[in-house]
Amino acid sequence: MDNKRAEDKKIIIKALSIVFFVLLWVSLLFICLISVLGYVIGGKPIYTCKAYIEFSDAPEGTYYVDILAKIDSSAKGYTEFNAAPKECMYINDQRWYSSLPVSRNSEIAQYNEDGYVSIISHLKGAKMILDSHNTCIDLDSYIEDGERYYPHLDELYLQYGDMKAAFVDREGNVLGITSQFQQVFNNKDSYKMTVSGDTLEFSCDVVPRIYIFGFCLAAILVVLLPPIGIMILVVGTVRRRLRRKRMQIQAKE
Repeated sequence: MDNKRAEDKKIIIKALSIVFFVLLWVSLLFICLISVLGYVIGGKPIYTCKAYIEFSDAPEGTYYVDILAKIDSSAKGYTEFNAAPKECMYINDQRWYSSLPVSRNSEIAQYNEDGYVSIISHLKGAKMILDSHNTCIDLDSYIEDGERYYPHLDELYLQYGDMKAAFVDREGNVLGITSQFQQVFNNKDSYKMTVSGDTLEFSCDVVPRIYIFGFCLAAILVVLLPPIGIMILVVGTVRRRLRRKRMQIQAKE
C-alpha cells in the first residue's frame, strides 16, 4: 500500500507540475496580449490633433465648414471666444496668414442650439486653417489652472459624442446645419471629416467598443482553449493511469 501511495503521489505531482507550467504560460501570454491591446487601442497616432475637412452639396455662399460639439460652458477648455479661422495665402512661395472677419459677435460664435457650439470659437487651442488645397482643424495645447492640456480629436468625440457641421460664409453667418452624424473607423485615412449635404462623416482611429469587445473575447478564447484542452487531457490521462494501477493491484491481491 505504501508503494501504491508513493506512486500515486508521484503521478499527482507530475500532473500538477504540468498544470502549473501551463497556467504560467497562459498568464505570460495573456499579459503580452493585454500589452499589445493597450498599445494598439490606447496608443495615439502622430496626427490625432488634426483633421482635414472636405465638403460638398453646400448652400450657396458657403466659405468654410465649422464643426459643432456639445461643449458646456463649464467644461475644461471652454472659452467665450477663441479665434477666427485663418486663411493661408501663398505670395512669392511664402505662406501668409490672415484672419477671416469672424468676430465674437458673429452668428457662428453666438450659435448655441441644443448645446451645440462652434469648436473653433469656443475650444481653447482650436484652430482652423483654410488654403487653396484643403481645410483643416488643428487642436493645439493650452494651459488652464496652471496645467498644460493636449486635446485630441478622438477624445473630443468620445467626450462630447455626435458632432454637427455648420456651413458658414466669410463673415461668420450660418447658412445651414447638418443633422446626420456617422463615425467611421479607418486607420488608413484617419481623422478626416467629410460633409455632404445633411451628413457629417468623421473618419477616425477610435475603435468602436463592440469591435474591441469582440476582438478581446476572440483573443482570450484563442489563448485559453489550448491550455484548457491540455489540462483536460492531463487530468484524463492521470485518472486513467490511476484506475489502471488500482485494477492491477486488486487483481494481484
